[in-house]
Formats: sequence, C-alpha cells, structure tokens
Amino acid sequence: VESWAYRAMECCIREMPGEMKVFPTMLMGGTDSKHFKTLAEETVRFSPLHFLPWQCMGVHGINECCNLDSIVWGAGFYCHFIENYV
Repeated sequence: VESWAYRAMECCIREMPGEMKVFPTMLMGGTDSKHFKTLAEETVRFSPLHFLPWQCMGVHGINECCNLDSIVWGAGFYCHFIENYV
C-alpha cells in the first residue's frame, strides 16, 4: 500500500464520481500480471468493475455479465488514470 502504483490507483479512484471505498485485499484466482513482473517493479491487480453478488457466481462461466453503468465507469477510470498518472 506504500508503493507508487497503489497510491496512484487509490488517488485516481477517489477522484472518480461515486463513493468508492479503497482497501487492499487478496485477489482470488490468477491474472496475467505474472507475465509483466520483468517489465515493471510494481503491479497492481485491480478491476474497476462493480459486480452484484449474483453476477460473481457467473465469472468466466455461462451467462457472464456486467452492468453497462459499471463498464462505462471502468472505461472512464482507465481514461482518467492514463491522462493523469501515466
């Protein structure tokens, strides 16, 4: 939580519309981030998408879905992050 990457992500989340809570947690499952550890000193595993509890049961499965508002917010997050922190 003291790395530049985590702090930049936290600041960016707080600058976005909405009342998002920011806290470190364990990520369940694997990500492709393991392939980037030789390219970057810091890797933050993060998804800006909000899933309802029933949607979590279908992740990577039949009828996987996400709310459109969540996708729009996520795209806005990545644009804001790239414009202000990269």
